[in-house]
Order: sequence, then C-alpha cells, then structure tokens
Amino acid sequence: MLWSFRKTAGLDAPGTPYGGWEAPSMELRGHFVGHYMSATALMWASTHNDTLRNKMSSVVDALYACQKNMGNGYLSAFPTELFDRFEALKDVWAPYYTIHKIMAGLLDQYTLAGNDQALQMVVWMAEYFGNRVKNVIQKYSIERHWLSLNEETGGMNDVLYRLYGITGEKTFDFGSSF
Repeated sequence: MLWSFRKTAGLDAPGTPYGGWEAPSMELRGHFVGHYMSATALMWASTHNDTLRNKMSSVVDALYACQKNMGNGYLSAFPTELFDRFEALKDVWAPYYTIHKIMAGLLDQYTLAGNDQALQMVVWMAEYFGNRVKNVIQKYSIERHWLSLNEETGGMNDVLYRLYGITGEKTFDFGSSF
C-alpha cells in the first residue's frame, strides 16, 4: 500500500506496487491511502478495535518516515514535479485531489482516533503547500494562481479550513484561495 510513497521519499520499497489507480505510472497514486486512513479512523471510532488501531497507526508511522525523509513537509506517492506542471498550467491529472485525500485521512486519524503525529504531519503538509501557493502568487499574481485552479483540486479548501478550526493557526486560512 505504501510502495509508491516509500519510492518517492527515497526509501527502500520492498514488495510490489499495487496496480490500477495506485500503479507507479498513475498520476493519482496515493489517494487510496488517504481513503484508507479516513475509513479506518471512522471504523475505529465506532469499534475501538485494538487490532485496527495498531494497523492504522503503523500506516501513519510509515508515512511519517516518508515525510521525515523528504525533509520539507511534502508527503505523497508521486514526486513534486506534478505540482511544478500544475503551477505551470501544463497537463497533469489532479495532484491536489490526492493531497486532499491524504491530508483528510491524516486529519481523521487525529480527530477520530487521537493520533497526534497525524496532526503534525498535516500541519507540515499545509505549510509546504502554503509556501508553494505563495511562491506562485509572488512569481506571477493571484490571478495566475486562480487560473491554475481551473483544474481539479479536490477538497483542499475543506481540509485546510478543518485544520484551521483545529489549530486556530491563521497561516492555514489560505484555504480560501483553493
């Protein structure tokens, strides 16, 4: 499940990658993990099953290792070059859709299952993407950033507002620009 995350982070990726939507050649790879984290957090909130908690916590721990190895807050199953293409208005599938799913899954792990590490990971991701948005606006203009949003961005504004609601950190109110 985490093969592409580990590969992107420069870590050993034992085993074989998933196929289909999660195949290494798919630009949306990684969104399944976000769905998994949301689903398991919801399931744990209703069952408090310790086996499930251990499994979902091990996924968050493994993702943390990937994020830590990247060293800049970025966390995804695909390289940052997809965002370079997005920001340059070049063809790319929907990288922010996947990032939304990952961030939402981590927030669910925090809000529903009490995983504090997951919250810190989302904060780092929000800081990373906030800096990317600021760089586009500074380099071009706010209008240019809005033009890039003609592509699918998933629910980035939703997950950033949720994060702002949890942390009260004003730096996350850039979600309105999605």
